[in-house]
Amino acid sequence: DPITCTLNTKSIYFYEVGLRIAHLLKLEALVQDLFRAVQQRTAEIVDLSGTMGEPTNLTLTRYNEARVVFRTTFTHVEQEIY
Repeated sequence: DPITCTLNTKSIYFYEVGLRIAHLLKLEALVQDLFRAVQQRTAEIVDLSGTMGEPTNLTLTRYNEARVVFRTTFTHVEQEIY
C-alpha cells in the first residue's frame, strides 16, 4: 500500500530517484507502478490538506491510524507539498 509504505526510510527521495532510474533502464512496468504510487500518495496529501483546521474525531479508526502513519512516510518532496 503506497499510503503506509515506509520507503522514505531507504531514501527521502525514494520515488523521485526510483522513477528516474526505472525510466533510464526502460523498466516500464516499474515506472508505471512508481508513478501510480506517487499519484495515490499525492491524492492523499491533497485530501489531508483539505481537512486541515477542521475539528477531528478523536476516535482512532483503522483509516485514521493509516493517515497518522502516512504523515511519517513523507518523502522530501511530499514534506514540501504538505
